[in-house]
Amino acid sequence: LQSPTFTDFDTVAVYENLWVLFFLISIYSIHKKWWYSSSVFFIVSVFSKAFIATYFWMNLFFIFRSEIPKKIKLLLFGTYAVVLGIIYAIFETEKSIIYDDIVRINSNSFFEAFSGWGNAMQLDPLMILCIIPLSVGLLFKSINGVKQADSILIMIAGTILAGPLISLVTDFYFILPYRFIPFIIFVAIGIGILFAKNRN
Repeated sequence: LQSPTFTDFDTVAVYENLWVLFFLISIYSIHKKWWYSSSVFFIVSVFSKAFIATYFWMNLFFIFRSEIPKKIKLLLFGTYAVVLGIIYAIFETEKSIIYDDIVRINSNSFFEAFSGWGNAMQLDPLMILCIIPLSVGLLFKSINGVKQADSILIMIAGTILAGPLISLVTDFYFILPYRFIPFIIFVAIGIGILFAKNRN
């Protein structure tokens, strides 16, 4: 709630945040052992906003680091493979109608979009100030055996890099501040992990 980006875009009807909600539920369902619903919520989040498709590898890392039976992990990886196949088939089928050959690789766009993160966060000085201490703190928490501290680090990095990676392969993307709401949420979760006394 200290983040102007979060309060501005979470309370305005123009920028819906269902894509963030469904993505967070897909991660939470892994944490709460509702394993089979995770991929369902993830595909719903992709259909809410296609941008979230770049986050799939964060879910895979979260599954990999979770303390769940190996058999369930393999099954979850399989369900995510099916989900990615469905997403790819839909985008490949609809490509000519909606996007019409938007793939253009340009390394300069990656660096321009990466610098766009700073521009998008200029009204959020608290986020900028706490990212380095938070990263160091989570690294020490991870070394000390706190569950999922490294997953939150990966998710923070992933939310920062998602836009630049899309900009690298297409010119059909613009860095807009409301797309950093997952970043703000993961920073908040990371701060909670940092100050939590319970190692679980």
